[in-house]
Amino acid sequence: MNGQPDFNNSAQPIDWITFEKESGKALTMQMSWMGRLYECGVDGEWYGAEAC
Repeated sequence: MNGQPDFNNSAQPIDWITFEKESGKALTMQMSWMGRLYECGVDGEWYGAEAC
Protein backbone atom coordinates (compact mmCIF):
# COMPACT_ATOMS: atom_id res chain seq x y z
CA MET A 1 0.00 0.00 0.00
CA ASN A 2 1.39 3.42 -0.93
CA GLY A 3 0.28 6.83 0.23
CA GLN A 4 1.16 10.11 1.89
CA PRO A 5 -0.40 11.66 5.00
CA ASP A 6 -2.42 14.84 4.51
CA PHE A 7 -0.70 17.67 6.40
CA ASN A 8 -3.19 20.31 5.19
CA ASN A 9 -0.37 22.50 3.74
CA SER A 10 1.46 22.62 7.09
CA ALA A 11 4.99 21.60 8.09
CA GLN A 12 3.79 20.65 11.60
CA PRO A 13 4.10 16.94 12.45
CA ILE A 14 0.98 14.83 12.75
CA ASP A 15 0.27 12.39 15.58
CA TRP A 16 0.36 8.82 14.34
CA ILE A 17 -0.48 6.92 17.53
CA THR A 18 -0.56 7.85 21.23
CA PHE A 19 -0.25 5.43 24.15
CA GLU A 20 0.31 5.46 27.94
CA LYS A 21 2.26 3.06 30.13
CA GLU A 22 1.46 5.01 33.29
CA SER A 23 -1.50 7.34 33.76
CA GLY A 24 -0.64 10.89 32.70
CA LYS A 25 2.63 9.88 30.99
CA ALA A 26 1.67 9.46 27.36
CA LEU A 27 4.00 8.94 24.40
CA THR A 28 3.02 9.72 20.86
CA MET A 29 4.54 8.68 17.58
CA GLN A 30 4.59 11.55 15.11
CA MET A 31 5.38 11.85 11.43
CA SER A 32 7.12 14.86 9.91
CA TRP A 33 6.14 16.20 6.50
CA MET A 34 9.24 14.45 5.11
CA GLY A 35 7.95 11.09 6.37
CA ARG A 36 10.26 10.75 9.39
CA LEU A 37 8.69 8.90 12.33
CA TYR A 38 9.69 9.77 15.87
CA GLU A 39 8.34 9.42 19.39
CA CYS A 40 7.99 12.09 22.03
CA GLY A 41 6.43 12.53 25.45
CA VAL A 42 3.11 14.36 25.63
CA ASP A 43 3.49 17.23 28.15
CA GLY A 44 6.88 15.99 29.41
CA GLU A 45 9.94 13.79 29.02
CA TRP A 46 8.73 10.25 29.69
CA TYR A 47 10.60 6.93 29.39
CA GLY A 48 13.68 8.57 27.88
CA ALA A 49 11.78 10.33 25.09
CA GLU A 50 11.98 14.10 24.63
CA ALA A 51 8.91 16.26 25.22
CA CYS A 52 6.84 17.10 22.14
